Amino acid sequence: NTMNAICGGFGNINTRYGAYTTAPDGTNTAPLFIEAGPASGPVEHYEYYYWNLGLGQQTLSFHFQAGGDSWVYIQSEVDGVLQRVWFNLAGGGAVGTNVPAGWTPAITSLSNGWYRCSVTFNVTQSAYYSGFGLATADQQSSYTASNVNGVYEWGQQWENGTLTDYQANVGPCLSFSKTADASSVAAGLPIGYTIALTNNAAPGT
Repeated sequence: NTMNAICGGFGNINTRYGAYTTAPDGTNTAPLFIEAGPASGPVEHYEYYYWNLGLGQQTLSFHFQAGGDSWVYIQSEVDGVLQRVWFNLAGGGAVGTNVPAGWTPAITSLSNGWYRCSVTFNVTQSAYYSGFGLATADQQSSYTASNVNGVYEWGQQWENGTLTDYQANVGPCLSFSKTADASSVAAGLPIGYTIALTNNAAPGT
């Protein structure tokens, strides 16, 4: 099971997208997620996948690179309680303090400033609003945006079970649209439609 932000699987709260950089697989497919909305004052800045992950052991993983912000968190609302784990995207990488009980976090330093961060946890009822958020320090979730800084993110993955090697989502990511050729026609006459099917998948994500 793979979540794909480029495909539109994520919603966003006080973030916006910036330029792309080279991803761990060598392609220019890693977008900068920027902290947005400075006029709103101290607010949270995160991307989320609303749908329920299901029951049992679940793992969320993301590839991050600092883009002005060197902290990031992974979150999920598990059994009705929003839980988060912070990660420091500097040096060898580090897991923040106050890890939720029963959660297993991990961070692996890769080349060119990239890190693969993950959390594994058990679900007995539901797990909604899974995703990642921006921060400038450990345990921080709300702050006033610079409207410039953020983190690069690529290669997100949701798995039933423990963390495994990253597997690219190379399948299609389709969106469908239908537009009527006329707003109305006389009774009994046909009406035409323009139909479009678009593959939004980015290579290697």
